[in-house]
Amino acid sequence: IISGVKWPITNVIYGGICVLVVKLENQGLAKGRDTGMIIFEVPKEDNEHFRMLRNDLMAFDYLWNARFRLKDFAVPKDCLLGAPGKGLAIAFSSLAKGRGGIGVNSAAKCFKLLAQLISDSGKIATAAGSEEKGGTDGGWLAFRSTFGKPIGKSPRIRAWVGKAACHGLGARVVGDLCFRLAANGVRDETQGMVAKVYATKALVETAVHAYQMQGGRSVHSDEARRQSRMLNPDPRYKPDTHQIENYIGENIHEFMIATVYEGPNPVLADIGAPNAMTRGVRAKYLEPIGIASVKGQLGLVPIIKFGWYIARTIIGSYFSSPDLSGVDNLFSEKRTYIERALKRNRILGRRLLVIIAKHQKQFMDQSFILGDEGGVFDQLCANFASLCFALSLKKPDPEYLQVAKTLDLESKLRMAGKSSSLELQKAWAEVGDLMMDKNSQLHKDLIADIEVSDIPLDPRYIDQFI
Repeated sequence: IISGVKWPITNVIYGGICVLVVKLENQGLAKGRDTGMIIFEVPKEDNEHFRMLRNDLMAFDYLWNARFRLKDFAVPKDCLLGAPGKGLAIAFSSLAKGRGGIGVNSAAKCFKLLAQLISDSGKIATAAGSEEKGGTDGGWLAFRSTFGKPIGKSPRIRAWVGKAACHGLGARVVGDLCFRLAANGVRDETQGMVAKVYATKALVETAVHAYQMQGGRSVHSDEARRQSRMLNPDPRYKPDTHQIENYIGENIHEFMIATVYEGPNPVLADIGAPNAMTRGVRAKYLEPIGIASVKGQLGLVPIIKFGWYIARTIIGSYFSSPDLSGVDNLFSEKRTYIERALKRNRILGRRLLVIIAKHQKQFMDQSFILGDEGGVFDQLCANFASLCFALSLKKPDPEYLQVAKTLDLESKLRMAGKSSSLELQKAWAEVGDLMMDKNSQLHKDLIADIEVSDIPLDPRYIDQFI
């Protein structure tokens, strides 16, 4: 018998199937381990035990997203999936597979945002309602000028564009690797969290920068999108009227919501990933120490075992060398970047062990030190993007090597507790210049074939909007 409210939930429809994580009562399960996963058929209409209402969303407004209430709702006992007490664990395992998809999707949106700023649709509405090709090369960043030069020439804008491209490429390969592992039956919770957090942070930063680059035009609603969503279109906008489009401003909520889907980023970075990374060590070494402490014992034996494990692991990490014999297309620069990333991984492993040994009873301290915003997880995200991108290189193309160099430099700085440097800003700007050059390989590969909408209220053709 289920009672409670679920909000929000996407794609749940009347007469469909729903899988729900629930708290199990009166089952003799310990607090914190009292979850279950239940599958049930959604009623075809509201009744005394079920009521559903569609949500009015600002992001994903094209999806069916609803909230529902269950009140003494009867479900057969055999609808419980898995063992009682394992509901949350099953859910986390399932979510891990979806996070790679969020990573790849967020990377694609980073490139879409860049295309909106760099490419020019050049669509001019004519009196007859058709469109003619117009515009200039370079899009908004080439057209909009401040202090006598296009904003795309500004060092800050060049660095923003380059940073978005580097992070988008890093996010894409990390997410791709999640799919490759899943296809081979390998479940890696930590990597799924890295893929999701790294990519969605990149998307949010790219979106905020794109919003600023487009300026006040970002706040105008997308009339074309609104008309397509309305059952009764606004009569002011006839079919032959040129409607304003606004991909950047209209979708800003959708870019932001990516940080929440499949687990909010702070929860994954500060709690989920550190727990996943240290689960084996905690179960084998820390739990016996904790049990001894609860019993009022010193726990000398488990302490010695843990100390010996730390010592031999740390010493071994200094003397281990990576085996790159299985890496395809291995050329000198690729080898260098891979070896550097693997060396940083070993350093992160050592830091992880020292932190959980020193702060094992101070959970808040651990969350900050192991988590996001400069913690071990944040450093791991940057380093993993650098490693995966280097592994993905097929040949020593100078433009892609520039990206590899930039990701490597950023990871090195993150490891030192820094977020940027003059050298890194210059490296981002160089990649930005390549992205804005229609003859460069990066431009051709990443944004040349992306369809873009008009500049909102394009000042070159302002008459057609009045």
